[in-house]
Amino acid sequence: MMIVNLPQRLIFHPRYLHSFIKPDSILKNDFTITASDYHLYFNSWNSLDYKLTAGLTLNSADLGSFDISTASTSFKNQSNSSKYTFTGGYGISTAWQSGDTSKSSFTLLKDNNALLMETTLYVWKSFHKIEKQYDLTIGNVEIKRGFGIDSIQVYMNGVLQKKAGAKITDSADPTGTICNKRDILLTFDDGTTTSLSTLIGLPLTQLKTLVSSLHDMYFAENIVDYIAINIYINSR
Repeated sequence: MMIVNLPQRLIFHPRYLHSFIKPDSILKNDFTITASDYHLYFNSWNSLDYKLTAGLTLNSADLGSFDISTASTSFKNQSNSSKYTFTGGYGISTAWQSGDTSKSSFTLLKDNNALLMETTLYVWKSFHKIEKQYDLTIGNVEIKRGFGIDSIQVYMNGVLQKKAGAKITDSADPTGTICNKRDILLTFDDGTTTSLSTLIGLPLTQLKTLVSSLHDMYFAENIVDYIAINIYINSR
């Protein structure tokens, strides 16, 4: 258990950590990081075992929590998983694993339900990373490509849309959000259509609102690491 109390200005504006300003000494320690689980084991042979679980509060109000785990036994065998939980029921989950087959994923959640999930599988060939499969899930629609399939497969509610089509559109309409003016028009078996920018629009808007909070959590993680490593070094 490690509890870190510091003024919120040092978290929201990290530049103040680099210089001493006398008025800072009277700032209230209103930002709290509570690390309930932490360990860091490593050696010079790419062996690493890292774990951090922590919660954040501001003036005793809950700001969310994060849970990070990293393991490595060699340069080629590494894994990482992280979950960031925010107020309002939102969360972000990421994971990656390397080896003969490498996998990375990113998920935006609301009340533990995936709003948007992106997964990519790779295979190593001559030290080059070759994409084998890409999978994008938005709500009840899943778009998949790879593993010898030339065309894009589209699923709705888990059912493959056998007559579905995916067409790249290029319009002068400035509202397109996928790759500047380009977008993807999806046609389902029942004849209905929708664009990828429409599907991804709401999750993307919600994700943008979480960016600053995610930055603060990432910085809080570095604060815990810095303190813990200095405690270790100075106690030897």
